[in-house]
Amino acid sequence: MASDAKRNEAVEILKRQMETERQLVRLYSDTRELIIDEQVKRLLHSLQLDSIKHLEMCSTAVEVLEGQVPRGDDRVELDVGLGHHMELEQEALNRADQLLRNPWVSENEGLRRLIEAWRDEEVAHHRLLRDLTGGSFTRRRLMDVYSGHRAAARGKLGETLRGLVKKDCSAL
Repeated sequence: MASDAKRNEAVEILKRQMETERQLVRLYSDTRELIIDEQVKRLLHSLQLDSIKHLEMCSTAVEVLEGQVPRGDDRVELDVGLGHHMELEQEALNRADQLLRNPWVSENEGLRRLIEAWRDEEVAHHRLLRDLTGGSFTRRRLMDVYSGHRAAARGKLGETLRGLVKKDCSAL
């Protein structure tokens, strides 16, 4: 088990990174105001949004390190609510791969890197959503039968709710 000193070190590193991300958000905003080209403005804005996202991720990591882990009560709702989200992201991944095979994209280094960055973020979103809905942020005891039973019950409920959501969506 890692020591408290190492946990505190991780928290301090994350807090320093949070300050860096705050500075980046301000810098992107200030720089964007000086730019005329709309494409460059949009790219700077997307980088700014990434820094905001990184700030939120670091903040959550600090909370987890300090013992404030997601309770797990919302996992079924997350699983059902984000199931369609993950399906849409899979479509986005397929489109990104299709674009990367297109010579107009693959032969333009800047455009290729842009599409690759988009695709890589979609992959990362998938992994993070799976971790969040799967309880990877909480410690579980291997022999906790009650938790296992609850997880199985939540899984069955989730399947039922997903079926209802798909049925409702297909009626549209």
